Amino acid sequence: MAEKDHDGVRRTAVVTGAAGGVGSHLVRSLIDQDWQVTAIVRPGNDSSRLRGLQGAQISELDLGDSEAVDSWGRDYVDANRSLGLLVNTAAIA
Repeated sequence: MAEKDHDGVRRTAVVTGAAGGVGSHLVRSLIDQDWQVTAIVRPGNDSSRLRGLQGAQISELDLGDSEAVDSWGRDYVDANRSLGLLVNTAAIA
């Protein structure tokens, strides 16, 4: 059964570091639980572990670039997307 928020909308999660081992496994687990997942990957990182996953939207974002993060966040809100869960598995070098 699909996870729904209080408005009856399918739950949405954002996972940073989604191209890595922990992040990609978490994305798969959430999708298996019928969550819609936005998988954040660093530009240029290998996101092959995420390709072809139904229920995942891959977004490239450099979390070390505060202007890019602000812009991404504004776009997310402007698209009226809900957020039920945010998991940060990304490391910033």
